[in-house]
Amino acid sequence: RLGRRLAYAEVYLISEGRTDTIAHATGINAYQVDNGLLIDTDLLLRLRLRADARGGPDGHHDLHTALALVQGPPFSNLREAGWNWLFEGERHDEYAKVAIADIALTVATHALANNDLLKARSAAILATEAAPDEEATRLCLIRTTEAEGHHTQAARMLRDDVCNRSDDDNAPPELSERTKTIIRNHAWLAS
Repeated sequence: RLGRRLAYAEVYLISEGRTDTIAHATGINAYQVDNGLLIDTDLLLRLRLRADARGGPDGHHDLHTALALVQGPPFSNLREAGWNWLFEGERHDEYAKVAIADIALTVATHALANNDLLKARSAAILATEAAPDEEATRLCLIRTTEAEGHHTQAARMLRDDVCNRSDDDNAPPELSERTKTIIRNHAWLAS
């Protein structure tokens, strides 16, 4: 998973800690990276930018390569009691979720247009795992399920996972205009 690989980014921080400037300043064994560190999130974002610049089949290849880096929710396999800085200040984990979902949705949409249902399902599932709370990822998975011919299952998913979804004991939130338009355009609730 992107998170797993990021959890092991520490391997690249080969230093005794005790000799680093930050360790001397704080009195705490710590690692300091002076020349930058390329982790898989950086690579994923670079591939996404290159895909946008190249376009066409080469761009799609870059997006597939970017998705190959992802094996689950970002930063989900961090070592215990480590990486606390990740959840303070700038939320790199949230940026990664959005980037993964965006790339996966692009790949799934392209795959659906080319009737490549296996690739569409794989990308839709990855998008949903990366950003499970996003309506767009849920709608993509529903669209893929429908394209596979599982109309009853797609309708159930739409009702349970989008329209009647509630993350707490309160009533389901109002659907966004974009979601309503997508549902209307696909005539998913016609029955």
